[in-house]
Amino acid sequence: MNVFRKFVCLSLGALFLSGCVSFLPEETVASKKIVLAPQLTSSITGPKISEALIIEKPLMLGSLDSTRLKIILEDGAGPALADVIAGVEWSDRLANLLQETFITLCERAEKFSAVGRTEERFYAPYRLQLTVTNFEVVKKADASMNVVVRLSAKLLHSQHRNVLGQKQFLWNMKVEEEGLQGIIKAFEKALSLGSLELLQWTVSKARIKSI
Repeated sequence: MNVFRKFVCLSLGALFLSGCVSFLPEETVASKKIVLAPQLTSSITGPKISEALIIEKPLMLGSLDSTRLKIILEDGAGPALADVIAGVEWSDRLANLLQETFITLCERAEKFSAVGRTEERFYAPYRLQLTVTNFEVVKKADASMNVVVRLSAKLLHSQHRNVLGQKQFLWNMKVEEEGLQGIIKAFEKALSLGSLELLQWTVSKARIKSI
């Protein structure tokens, strides 16, 4: 059990040595940057809303808002150890990465007259607030892996600050391929399907107000 808690066997192609490797970072090795490119898997339904939306930077614990890729190791009794995968990093801090992802996909959906961030300082009647509690790889006792993304969303009306809707989202995607590429594909699939669900919900709540 002590060996399990300190080390885990992952095959991440040429990135990791074969066999059991430590997840503690090696300071002398440059980290590989992970770039995620999720896509909307289908169109957002309903008419376009002739007003703008601000997507705020997601809130999360400081331990999650970093460039490091978090992994949870489970034994038969449940979560046993939280660590980071050595040698790989997100292309940006997680809060920035997710904000840019959701803004980009919302722009592509073309359901609001404009989409932006708080720092751009333009008026938007709608504000989407996100709180991320999970964004990690989970390695189970049987060596299978899943990526887990969990967040809560709240849509506000900027002028009156009233809540138009609030919902919890959970996207759990199995890692179907070995290596780092399999993990990246699982995260991209989770974000692709998740973004579609999140943005469809956002549009539906904003449309009720705009009618």
